[in-house]
Amino acid sequence: MVDAPSPVVLEGVAEVVPIGVLHAIRVELTKHISESPANRVTIRFACVNVKIRIVHAVIRMVNIDRLRRDVQITEPNGGHVRIESLPKVSAYLVKPFQLRYILISAYPVFLSQSRLSAPQLRAFRDICACRTAALGSHIEQCDNCSRQTIAYDSCRNRHCPKCQSSAGDKWLLARSAELLPVPYSHVVFTLPGELSELALQNRRIVYNILFRAVSETLLTIAADPRHLGAQLGFLAVLHTWSQKLLHHPHLHCLIPAGGLSPDRSRWVRSRRRFFLPIAVLRKMFRGKFLSLLAAAFRNEQLRFSGRRTHLAAANAFDRFLRQLRGKTWVVYAKRPFGGPEHVIKYLARYTHRVAISNGRLTEIKDHQVTFRWRDSADSNQQKLMTLDAVSFIGRFLLHILPSGFVKIRHFGFMANRRITPDEH
Repeated sequence: MVDAPSPVVLEGVAEVVPIGVLHAIRVELTKHISESPANRVTIRFACVNVKIRIVHAVIRMVNIDRLRRDVQITEPNGGHVRIESLPKVSAYLVKPFQLRYILISAYPVFLSQSRLSAPQLRAFRDICACRTAALGSHIEQCDNCSRQTIAYDSCRNRHCPKCQSSAGDKWLLARSAELLPVPYSHVVFTLPGELSELALQNRRIVYNILFRAVSETLLTIAADPRHLGAQLGFLAVLHTWSQKLLHHPHLHCLIPAGGLSPDRSRWVRSRRRFFLPIAVLRKMFRGKFLSLLAAAFRNEQLRFSGRRTHLAAANAFDRFLRQLRGKTWVVYAKRPFGGPEHVIKYLARYTHRVAISNGRLTEIKDHQVTFRWRDSADSNQQKLMTLDAVSFIGRFLLHILPSGFVKIRHFGFMANRRITPDEH
């Protein structure tokens, strides 16, 4: 029997607080407390102690970093978690910068200069209309004071930064029962930059080849008795962007550090500090990808335009493949880490991310957009980049996936066809 959640009382806030901000703080404190030892708690505000005034503003957001730094939460005492200090709420209000504002402001100019595919146009319009009257509304009610407010519906487009948070939470909850009580390894397979333009012209085909090349590489090497001698099961997530929003297709693979024996009777563990040999992974991945790409060319599945038009000739395409075979392809593997509780938090970083979140936008002024990016070549330092709005939108739309394309896939013994009803 699960214990009833303990109430949490917010005290010490005497100023006038917009109700939207109050509820935003409630959500963030719930997340904050759920990561502490008192993980079975809900936030319940004593509304009689807080003056509430409805403020008609466009959108108000909370500076969560400052909130988490300044709010002090004591250990549970008598079934309560007390908020010891919360300075002026107005200190946490920040000017909202959202992707949809950029799209709306540059909509006429961008469309006059660009030609969009159907998925790009759909994402563009969905994000602009997200949580506005255009998509309808519903009523939300406070679970303590019973006050009702009208909230606009979400677009639920998988490229919308505002919709993917809740979608990711639901997905992670459903996947948590499938995690194994073993360490996991994180392996990333990246396509070289020379393939970027070809991939943009043939998104569905090239991304499918990427998934297939990676899955065959991991399953083949893991099955080799010289390396692991077991059948892997893993999850792969496609990302197509770099921190600067440039096209950078790569697959994040989260893999249990081990696998099933050939007769599926026992678990075969990998080495503690070493999963699979990087040099072997890199070489086989390159070979399988280029072999599948060559097959797609022979079957006339690839389209070429712009600077890549010359690759339609067989001899030019063969030279292109030889150049790619001469390159060292990038494969990164993190040593096995944690268990299921760590994996859930790790998955949240990758599964439902979009090219850029609203939190990375720092300024929108004079048709210029400034955003934060992490420079991996400079010790992961946070830096700022400014682009004109049209260029920014163009970079964002590079990462719109084809309609119906599945970007999260399971392989090996985790593939759906391998799981029987009794194993759920």
